[in-house]
Amino acid sequence: MKRFIGACRLQGPAACKAPALLYRWLIEECGLPQWLVEESRATVGDLAETIALLTESEQARQAPEISLSEWIEGRLLPLRTADEPRQTGGRVEWWRTLPYRDSFLVNKFLTGSLRVGVSELLVTRALSEVLSMARPDVSRRLMGEWFPSAEFWESLRSGAAPVEDASAPYPFFLASPLEGEPSALGDRDQWQAEWKWDGIRSQLINAAGVFYLVARRGPGD
Repeated sequence: MKRFIGACRLQGPAACKAPALLYRWLIEECGLPQWLVEESRATVGDLAETIALLTESEQARQAPEISLSEWIEGRLLPLRTADEPRQTGGRVEWWRTLPYRDSFLVNKFLTGSLRVGVSELLVTRALSEVLSMARPDVSRRLMGEWFPSAEFWESLRSGAAPVEDASAPYPFFLASPLEGEPSALGDRDQWQAEWKWDGIRSQLINAAGVFYLVARRGPGD
């Protein structure tokens, strides 16, 4: 889920400073002293909600009848790689016209801070059932770089062989509790135990002489 949400966040040089940009645009747009904006943000505790509150108008606003897919694919994603003036214009226009709740949700998308309480394990299990595909195969297809789109979903659903990404790791093996008796595992001579060390799970991949070091949670680790 995080991959789908994060796809809407600012990209390129602005990616690492998206909250700072939004904060600067807020100060320029709301017309309040910076100290008052800072106090408001500290009191509210969330930048997306602070923006929605400080840009809310006394005039009644009506949310446009636009589907979620149009918001994401037609409005948010095209601005990911746009220059700063275009990014500023688009976001400020939404602040000026959207009702509070809609503005709050859009700002959550923009900051990449919208969190959905669904684990990766539950997602792969659900997809495995819906697609009638083994969960390891689903996990493998979701590894590496991919873009959340209708085309990607159709490719996933069709069962067609995925486009090979040389840097895509294999699903990481995670510790899980033993649900039955140890004897159910079979002959222990067929098993190998290893220490579990604290740190970042990673894989070193050798693809035709090109080496990739990939962390479990992606390039950000």
